[in-house]
Amino acid sequence: NLSMAPALWGQADLLGIFWTLRVEWVFYGLCLLVFSLGRLDDAAWMQRLLGALLAYALGASLLRGAGLAPLPVALPLYLAVMLFGHQLRLALLAQDALARRRWPALLAALALLIPLCWTLAYDDDSHKESLLASCSGFLAGLALFVACVCGRRFGSALLSHLGRISYGIYLFHPIALALLLGAAQAPLQHGPLRALLAVALTLLLAQLVRQGLEQPAIRLGRRLLPGRRGERPLERRA
Repeated sequence: NLSMAPALWGQADLLGIFWTLRVEWVFYGLCLLVFSLGRLDDAAWMQRLLGALLAYALGASLLRGAGLAPLPVALPLYLAVMLFGHQLRLALLAQDALARRRWPALLAALALLIPLCWTLAYDDDSHKESLLASCSGFLAGLALFVACVCGRRFGSALLSHLGRISYGIYLFHPIALALLLGAAQAPLQHGPLRALLAVALTLLLAQLVRQGLEQPAIRLGRRLLPGRRGERPLERRA
């Protein structure tokens, strides 16, 4: 987290993906609020929160597009997508009746409002990607997520393990790529070999971080919060 601080003073990010971690800062704060209020399993309350984020994004995109106020639009859209994932979890794993009934409508709202808000607020020069690339990436990601979750495509042991170390993969793959794909010395001159070594290095780093940092932190958290010790029934069913 401290490595992202230079961007707060207008300096370039150390890694190109660090902007996504600043979104997570806000998401962590939102999670703290939800946990503190005891609303994590309240599908109706979480749906209202998701709706509020989408309503804000639409209003902010109109104001930003008209040049009246440079309000953030991408951030509430990212958060709304995260909360949609939670609704799908309640629907499929917790078998929550309200979530099961409403998640298709929430998906349709996201599919409509994401490209609308993005197009109103930004243009092709606002981000590294064009409007078409940004909107299609959003929609393709949503479609892939829903298809895989509803089709139980993440149930194999390999994919489950990759899911457990996915945060480390996400953080360290740019470092592995920079180290190995930029190397020109033999025997690393061949692109496929360098790519395979970059994948292997990424998986190794992610596994080490999982065992040396993530798991001890989880155990510490459970000691600090004895009321939440152990897995919840919903997690065991997952």
